[in-house]
Amino acid sequence: MTKVGSFLKGALIGAAIGLLYAPKSGKELRAELMQKKEDARDRAMDYTNMAKEKGSDLQQVAKDTSDDIKVTLKAGFEDVKGQVQETAEQVKSDASTVVDTAKETAEEVKGKAEEGKAEADQTAEVEKP
Repeated sequence: MTKVGSFLKGALIGAAIGLLYAPKSGKELRAELMQKKEDARDRAMDYTNMAKEKGSDLQQVAKDTSDDIKVTLKAGFEDVKGQVQETAEQVKSDASTVVDTAKETAEEVKGKAEEGKAEADQTAEVEKP
């Protein structure tokens, strides 16, 4: 049981015991008991309304926080997505450069090989007996 519930229960029991031992007529005692009951009910309703308000406030705070987190995560995702796209484009560009360089090097090697073959053929013809 909550502190408020325990307090209300204790207050009602204490009031009832106090009224039973008070020197009053039955009519006065019943009227006073009814008044105490109404007062306790009103206080209980006040606590209920405060609890509802606090619950509503907490719900709104949770919703706002959730919305903030969603916005932050979305922005972070967009940043990462942009960085990944940028990196992918750079890798593609670098790969293209490597392919072009490899082709150029292959052409140079082929040219040098042809020059070497031509020199070897000339040397072979000169040295023929």
